[in-house]
Amino acid sequence: MAGRDLFVTPLQESVHRRLDEITHSVYTTSPEIQDELDNLSVTLLAGALRTVLAEHRPDASGHCTLCHGRRNPFTRKRGPLPCRAYLAAQVALVPDEPGEISPDDSTRSRARERMYYFLR
Repeated sequence: MAGRDLFVTPLQESVHRRLDEITHSVYTTSPEIQDELDNLSVTLLAGALRTVLAEHRPDASGHCTLCHGRRNPFTRKRGPLPCRAYLAAQVALVPDEPGEISPDDSTRSRARERMYYFLR
């Protein structure tokens, strides 16, 4: 259980905290911005992501059977692997650091590249 607490539980908490912030921001914005957010259906998207993440339940050691398959109890014990879905969600939800942005690189393509890296 201690292995899971190092980064799996904080990763899950961080993703859900960010989804809550996005959902609550819909109700606390000005009317002009509210119209734009309604068009984007932010609440619907956050709910859909929560539904997908609900399928990914890491066990006590941090192993997600949906992402990494079931373990054979007789094989060597692996270290805690983060759930790929939670990792991809974290990468997509956290904006890039201001120092990392370069004018020729789009933020969307960088996030997509990072997500593909973690989902391999």
